[in-house]
Amino acid sequence: KFFEYSYPEIDLTGDKPYLKKIDEVVEDVYYSSLVPPQNATFICHSERDEPFEFKKEKVGLGVDKQAIFEGIEKIMAAGGGKFKATKFVEVKPAVTLEELKTTLVKRGEFSTNYAASASSRKKNIALACKLLNLTEIADGEEFSFNSAVGKRTEERGFSTAKVIENGKFVEGVGGGVCQVSSTTYNCALLSGLSVTERHRHSLAVSYVEPSFDAMVSYSYADLRVYNDTGKPVIVVADADGERVRVRFYGVRNPYRYKRISVVNELIEPLPEEVVYTDKLLFGEMKRMVIPKQGIKSAGVIEKYLGEKLVERKLLVTDEYSPLRGITLEGNKKAEN
Repeated sequence: KFFEYSYPEIDLTGDKPYLKKIDEVVEDVYYSSLVPPQNATFICHSERDEPFEFKKEKVGLGVDKQAIFEGIEKIMAAGGGKFKATKFVEVKPAVTLEELKTTLVKRGEFSTNYAASASSRKKNIALACKLLNLTEIADGEEFSFNSAVGKRTEERGFSTAKVIENGKFVEGVGGGVCQVSSTTYNCALLSGLSVTERHRHSLAVSYVEPSFDAMVSYSYADLRVYNDTGKPVIVVADADGERVRVRFYGVRNPYRYKRISVVNELIEPLPEEVVYTDKLLFGEMKRMVIPKQGIKSAGVIEKYLGEKLVERKLLVTDEYSPLRGITLEGNKKAEN
């Protein structure tokens, strides 16, 4: 690049020319000719066991500022002229590959199974994982599952599937998303992060132990996690049709964690309800709702340094309602 200056940038002091605002000129020449450095970066393949593919940093190159200053002073003293900058300095990138890798260590991982789910539920789980994937939780920031995944609406691609509402299984848009939030909850616990908001389901779920589920509803219930690790945490989530997997990456954590679900009491459901219907022949029976015991439980987390237990903490106590069974019994007479 060529830089040319004349009057009024150049003026006289007595009979000596000088370049006005020489410090600003030096900065302008430096940044205008700078070959900027490139930080180390990564791309994520969430379906892989080792999800990150790294790209090494590149060193930048800049003209030595002192050499620019001295060159300008020299030609000003000579009454004008040209000089060629021949001295350069390396400009280090802000993030090197080695530094980047230290901030992308796996802190925790948790997975749940959904192989037997209906296709609509599988679709919702896959979409929620896609929206959650690569969420960054800055240091000192509170993560919100609802903010990361957004509203569960048909316009955004979510389908109708079974959800738990007021102690019953009903159809609702976004059914299955709670399995993703529950998987995320357990991953956060195993990553050593602080959970600041978590809600239980009204009924116990099959994909995770009692007191380790995390129900979410966009309108009134969220899963929130606080990052106090000193560095950002990256959430990696994927679903392959059988397994929901969530992983948290950040700086290395010297501790490991163990979850313990304690069932304190089982609650028997009310006697099964029989509903008579003309849709079945007399004597025919069809079970509509399988009865389910209620549970009183507690969630405990243990923290280890190596093999040494350093902390045992009660997380929550929960009570899940029993589910009354319903059987249809036919009272329609057979036609002759």
